[in-house]
Amino acid sequence: MQSSVAVALGLSFSGLDSAVAVDAKYQRAACCYLQEACPYGGRGLDAKCSPGTHFQALNHSFDLTKLEVSDVDSATYSVQAMFGVAWQSTFECSCFDWTGGWQCDDPARKPGKPDYGLQCSTTAQLAVRTVNEPVRVGAYADYERAACCYLQEACPYGGDGRGDKCKPGVHFKALNQSFDLIKVDSSDTDHATYAVQAMFGEAWKSSFQCSCFDWVNGWECDDPAREPGKPDYGLQCPRATQPSVRAVKEQNRVGVNANYERAACCHMQKACPYGGRGKGDECKPATHFKALNQSFDLVKVESPDTDVATYTVQAEFGEAWKSTFECNCFDWTHGWQCDDPAREPGEPDLGLLCDSASQVVLV
Repeated sequence: MQSSVAVALGLSFSGLDSAVAVDAKYQRAACCYLQEACPYGGRGLDAKCSPGTHFQALNHSFDLTKLEVSDVDSATYSVQAMFGVAWQSTFECSCFDWTGGWQCDDPARKPGKPDYGLQCSTTAQLAVRTVNEPVRVGAYADYERAACCYLQEACPYGGDGRGDKCKPGVHFKALNQSFDLIKVDSSDTDHATYAVQAMFGEAWKSSFQCSCFDWVNGWECDDPAREPGKPDYGLQCPRATQPSVRAVKEQNRVGVNANYERAACCHMQKACPYGGRGKGDECKPATHFKALNQSFDLVKVESPDTDVATYTVQAEFGEAWKSTFECNCFDWTHGWQCDDPAREPGEPDLGLLCDSASQVVLV
């Protein structure tokens, strides 16, 4: 007799679950996850075993859509596939504890074949995990994705061996907006979660997560802005977006007053855009210039491509004598502009503001 759940889901059973477009190995992997993560109907495990929970098995996505627990020794989990040709097709995981502990039927057993139950090998268990649906507060989806694309490329495997640029407290930019990496959780070598805080506009101090992993296809990340119930295609990072992400070094400033740093960088932004290409000797290292009636030397220019340049500047006056700082400048979408060289970590990143009054005093 068909269960009410089966009828509601449009499935036909003869005492066994029938798959609709979902390959048998994915059904089994999903049921193995539920057998291990949500035994006995998930009693006491509401957060990860409630209907609506999104999880992954064998690098594919599933939603737990319904849970029926008729008694303490039996439970039926209705699962919906959220990928590929199996999109929104459903199947059931029927589990029980009679004499051998909590176990499940094979959801893909063919009628007439021996019933060995669900076989969950150790190797299969490594490929299943719960996916937390992030609570997004204020950060626009495109910015979340750009930030996670940066971390996917710059800090794979939790940033192991990548140095300070992948440690909590690092400030970086994506799509011309600022972010802080506030936490990295890497429980094993194949999985990491990066907690990111937006440092701009209405999204100021809102946070989101980048969940990344390496199962079979190299290091990749979930889409941080995927809407629950939508297909899970993972994070798509086209090459076109890659130039828009970069790390920003928080500088150790030595002796130079913030106003002088900003004035010097305003001079470089105006006088030597795009690394000084086509500007002649006034933009070459060893150039001497003045800003706010103080003297500076341009000691180094690094411009790996036409859209970004870093100018190393040395102060030549007073107590700041021979101290250095950097002017980081770029052109992504709004013309040539620079970072604020004296921005305090944790403060809003508004970029370098060079008003008309300050421009007049640059020599």
